[in-house]
Amino acid sequence: MSRQPDFDQFLKVLTRQGTPTHLPFYEHIASAGFISARLGVDYTNTRGIERWRHFVDF
Repeated sequence: MSRQPDFDQFLKVLTRQGTPTHLPFYEHIASAGFISARLGVDYTNTRGIERWRHFVDF
């Protein structure tokens, strides 16, 4: 089985509008430096639960 990219399926998942025909693949990769710059906090020096809170807020 071969699938082609289908943005509509991805959009259904993001907006919770209907059931997609398959689970779309999505990969979210961001460096610690990028997260720090975006959030305006020094994410690179946080540890434990605080680090996860910043990551989820991102």
